[in-house]
Amino acid sequence: MKQGLMAGVALCSALVLAPMATGCCKKPGSSSSSGSGMSGSTGGGVTGELVTIPEAGLKFNAPGGWTRYPAGRWVRFKPADNGARLAFVTFDRPGESTALIGQISQNLDITSLDWRSVSQGTIGPNALPTPVTGETPPGKCKLASTGEDCYAWYTTVNPGRSTQLLIVYTVVTAKSAVHKANAQAAIRSLSKL
Repeated sequence: MKQGLMAGVALCSALVLAPMATGCCKKPGSSSSSGSGMSGSTGGGVTGELVTIPEAGLKFNAPGGWTRYPAGRWVRFKPADNGARLAFVTFDRPGESTALIGQISQNLDITSLDWRSVSQGTIGPNALPTPVTGETPPGKCKLASTGEDCYAWYTTVNPGRSTQLLIVYTVVTAKSAVHKANAQAAIRSLSKL
């Protein structure tokens, strides 16, 4: 009887403590120090709301405290001070990513883009391939609504399906410290469903 009671206590403890240790089941925007990259503090940034992208078989955590504001096919996020943007869109046709990259200015409220290619690589805990990646040198884009200098970065992600992902962020240079860390933490959390 005593062993059965102890086993029951151990099982209950595991069920209660496991979600707390992994960051599961928290309210959107809450923090956890799980280190999984899926919520809480990740490499200097804070993430929040879990975003699923079923057609691409992907998920990530949006930057903590940022508001979602979709527009057509694009899903966008921004902080309260409007000092940054993060957006994504899916695509499934050859050459479609090129057309979508051309829509970045319009969807992120930025102008004067001067893209530079950066090396291909991987992203997230599943090491998802990023075949096309670009960034602007600091000051080589401007936030259209305010004229402030900004930095922008994008990548396409191939999750091993016909539907792929274009994800992009921009941060106002003067506000880049916290916003860039939060956007990068969100992107690092990108993983398969």
